[in-house]
Amino acid sequence: MLTRIRFRLREVGLIYTLYLVLQHFTSRHFFQFQRMFIIALPIDAAAPAAQPHPCIREATRDETSRIAAIGGPAADVEKHFDRGDRCWVFERDGKLLACDWIRQSAQDRIGWIILGKNPDEIWSAGILVDRTHRGQGIAPLLRSQVIRECAGGRISRMLGLIDTPNRNSVRALDGVGNRPLGILFYLRIFSLGIVHSGKRWRWGRWSERSPLRLSMRDIADPSCLRLWSAITDEHIAR
Repeated sequence: MLTRIRFRLREVGLIYTLYLVLQHFTSRHFFQFQRMFIIALPIDAAAPAAQPHPCIREATRDETSRIAAIGGPAADVEKHFDRGDRCWVFERDGKLLACDWIRQSAQDRIGWIILGKNPDEIWSAGILVDRTHRGQGIAPLLRSQVIRECAGGRISRMLGLIDTPNRNSVRALDGVGNRPLGILFYLRIFSLGIVHSGKRWRWGRWSERSPLRLSMRDIADPSCLRLWSAITDEHIAR
């Protein structure tokens, strides 16, 4: 646990780390809360290269410890593979410098909330670059090849989720062409769930067996761009 906290402090700063610690120590059976951007990366923004890059390949579960060395606990890597996620890595001189996870399912799930997608969309499960190699263009290069290999020309955009307090990641994702579609907020107290998305409030007694299902139409809210811009513009001002 201490190892994970130290990693988060180094990666995302004190405020977001405290947010994650509070979530961790709050029993999900009694109290849950989260606020996140739903984001999209248009395929043309990924600017796919003409030829596959020799440093990029798909990884296997046998490489769990090497993938974890990029950043993050091995347990998180195992969870990805357990869900059936696929992982592509950028390897140079025998060292893994970045990994990109893609969710295979037609939907993404956050506990008792299921987020659907359109047939021409694909879900991202996260991208991570080694701290010492950030800012070198590895992330967009890796993402563009992953999209090309997964999409086969049939995908218009890649979807993803990012906590609104995770300002470092918001800025990084903005830098490679991601844009927000909307904000999803949810709060659960015992069995009562309260959800806000697409300018609409919903409440009910949802569960993992009987989840709330939301489409991208339910999420869409152009006003979320104000918060997104405030985060990215704050970085520019510095």
